[in-house]
Amino acid sequence: MRHQRENNKIKGFPYSIIKMKICIICLKEFQPSKPLQTTCSYTCNLAYARGYNKPRKAIPKVSKKRAEKDKVYLQLRKEFLTKNPKCIICNFNKPTDIHHKFIGANRNKYYLEVETWMALCRNCHNDVHDKPKKSRELGYIK
Repeated sequence: MRHQRENNKIKGFPYSIIKMKICIICLKEFQPSKPLQTTCSYTCNLAYARGYNKPRKAIPKVSKKRAEKDKVYLQLRKEFLTKNPKCIICNFNKPTDIHHKFIGANRNKYYLEVETWMALCRNCHNDVHDKPKKSRELGYIK
């Protein structure tokens, strides 16, 4: 009996102070051998170290600032597409896409600038992006 009590002591704390814990991986109840122990076994500890069941913060899909810009963009886009009933390139199909002339690092700067937009059908929009050299020559990409 004395031997059993000594094995259950944690750095000078008697057995009665140590409370049972629940393993954060397998959810089994266990007797911790260290004060800050959160897993019941070596296997569960490895799983925890590899990232299983670690509490994580959800990453927002879009920042609040960008969400506000997107609301304004959707309103402007709808108005722009109604004002431009035909694709600017083929002058035949109904436009479904807004092409932003400024790409890369400049895109965010001119995101809401209607003067830098082009109303294009899907086929013409694909051509603009598939042939960037020609598009730059024609002024579709800056």
